[in-house]
Amino acid sequence: MEGVQFGSIEMAVLVGPISNIYPDIMVFDLPYLFKNRDVAYKVMDGEFGQKILNGLLERTGIRAIAWGENGFRHFTNNVRPLETPEDLKGLKIRTMENPAHIAMVNSFGAIATPMAFNELYSALQQGVIDGQENPVSLIESMRFYEVQKHLTLDGHVYSPFTFIVNNGFFESLPAEYQRIIQEEAKLWSTNERKLNAEQENAGVERLKQAGMEVVSLSDEVKGQFRESTTPVYNTYREKLGDDLIDELMNAVSEAESNL
Repeated sequence: MEGVQFGSIEMAVLVGPISNIYPDIMVFDLPYLFKNRDVAYKVMDGEFGQKILNGLLERTGIRAIAWGENGFRHFTNNVRPLETPEDLKGLKIRTMENPAHIAMVNSFGAIATPMAFNELYSALQQGVIDGQENPVSLIESMRFYEVQKHLTLDGHVYSPFTFIVNNGFFESLPAEYQRIIQEEAKLWSTNERKLNAEQENAGVERLKQAGMEVVSLSDEVKGQFRESTTPVYNTYREKLGDDLIDELMNAVSEAESNL
């Protein structure tokens, strides 16, 4: 990110956290924000998503021209199936060093345990922690199915990332080149999202074949999970302000009504 910001790198796909220099983007860490990908895409590609990208440019000088995705994050654990919010109570769940993720896990009565990613497999294997949360792609590629019995497809956080360009470099280009970059970035976004969704669906089936017990939640039960995380929303209203949260929730409601 710093390379793009200061011009030593012209473009990059930014998958790491940037909230330390641009706190507003933390708004997408709110739990159970999007019911499905279609809602997420409408919000990310609509006025609100563009507002967040514009804010990144204004505050950091980094131009973000398209959204990609890591997909939805889901819980795994080695103790019991998670079929209700109460099933998380007392479980030690590894999280990233992310305030929203930590607060979400704790809101269920679980014990959020921030831990470096490279320590996660051995911690699961040794029983230091009971579970973790990640997209299906990482659950599969990191072979967590070898040390975790249960996967719950709750989709508690949708994880986007951005295609970024150094703004000075971008503005130095002829208008035609700028147009081409923007068009190709949007095409990349469409294809990356499609591929990620396909890989997630196929990955779930492979995890089942590897022996994981997979729980899918109804919309009603997901609503119960969402209700349990209300304190997280209240905390983030204090952090980011009511206006930003209200604008986001209005965008989500509008996207849901237009599906």
